[in-house]
Amino acid sequence: MNWVSELQTSGLKISFRIKKVLYRKRSRYQLIEVFDTYEFGRMMMLDRKVMLTQRDEFIYHEMIVHPSVALLGEIKNVLVIGGGDGGTVRELLKYSPEKITLVEIDRFVVEASKKFFPEMGKVLDNPVVDIVFDDGAEFVKKTEDRYDLVIVDSTDPVGPGEVLFSEEFISHIFRITDVVASQTESPFLHREIIVQYHKRLKKFFKNIVFYTANIPTYPSGVWSFTIGVNFEPVVRLKRSFQYYTPDVFESARIIPPAFRIDA
Repeated sequence: MNWVSELQTSGLKISFRIKKVLYRKRSRYQLIEVFDTYEFGRMMMLDRKVMLTQRDEFIYHEMIVHPSVALLGEIKNVLVIGGGDGGTVRELLKYSPEKITLVEIDRFVVEASKKFFPEMGKVLDNPVVDIVFDDGAEFVKKTEDRYDLVIVDSTDPVGPGEVLFSEEFISHIFRITDVVASQTESPFLHREIIVQYHKRLKKFFKNIVFYTANIPTYPSGVWSFTIGVNFEPVVRLKRSFQYYTPDVFESARIIPPAFRIDA
């Protein structure tokens, strides 16, 4: 019986029984693996951290995209940092934007997704999608474009992903947009990371919208997202999907006392 595990903290591990190793590639940046699992279908791991599974990826991708679009009402020009699997782009395309710029540091993530997760990867061939293989932090430093929305679909804030939670990075995001949405880790396991991120975000954005979602394969099963916005965060567009609905978004913003972030 074959199993693969993610060490989520020094004292917590989640394991998946696998049918087969479908892909393994050590790129310049990380170890990329795709497994066929019994419980969650195909699963992508980066440096042995679960990035997505076929069974629950829709929750993450819907909740990182639809709340911020709901606050905007419409989108034309969007920047996505990370997200080389294509899931975030797939959700954005439901609004028919004029252009999506995807900045992914590792071209092999895109390659693996197109081959093993076509339900996500195939959307990256859409003509409105411009893929830039670059470091996201370097890209936002040098771009002169403005965006309706920036989505930071990052890995955990360690190694290559650490800079995407930094004050310098946020300052450059502030220069190019009025709305930024980010994944912000588990409020149960990573509270201090979220506190620090909110402190930095508040230096630049007038309002913060913090909300959670239940994602079974992510550490603790409870994941958080944060939107920084420079206008009154009112829902202007009401659409429903597999997980996200306007009511779900409203309830997701009700944070239990134990998870509240008073940064």
